[in-house]
Amino acid sequence: MAMKEIKRPIRFKFDFDKFVSAMGVFAKKTKDFDKLKACKLLYYADKFHLLKYGRPILGDVYEHWDYGPVPTKSLGIMNEVICKDKIPSDTSTAKDLFEKYLKAKKKLGKRDPIFEVVKEPSLEYLSASEIEAIEMAIRKHGELTGGQLIDETHKDAPCRKTEMYEEIDYRLFFEDETDIQPGALEYLESLRENSELIFGLSSSD
Repeated sequence: MAMKEIKRPIRFKFDFDKFVSAMGVFAKKTKDFDKLKACKLLYYADKFHLLKYGRPILGDVYEHWDYGPVPTKSLGIMNEVICKDKIPSDTSTAKDLFEKYLKAKKKLGKRDPIFEVVKEPSLEYLSASEIEAIEMAIRKHGELTGGQLIDETHKDAPCRKTEMYEEIDYRLFFEDETDIQPGALEYLESLRENSELIFGLSSSD
């Protein structure tokens, strides 16, 4: 009897510049943009782009947490900014670069600070299709509250079909969805095959 193939989660390299640019757009165009709302809108932007173009925008690693799918690398940077971790001045970090463009500001009645634009990030790091996906996330979900966004994302396959704190395979973004561009999932799989080939060649050196 043939053994069932076990597919490893598809991973990409996290793109910090795209993350900051996306955060800048969200901060300008949505109300009460805190880290919860950021995580949800980043998820939806990645989802829209995956379903139409077969690849995510950020290249983040998503996990199933209490509040639903979480882009863990993005959240880590936001937490560093909010907690104001002490970093040596001669060390260049993602946190330092993030704070050139956005700041975390306390708001009355809000548990978590909201992000505001300090200096508008350049959109040159984002393709036209990525900007399209970000704008789609804003139009469809930007007016929802944090609680509403939690409820919505819990209905999606990436949350329903994973255990708590489990990494979410990008293939799950496609499950139970009807508005998928033909060839998008196949393109995602081709990216996986290419990355595994590169990894295999580099590991044999």
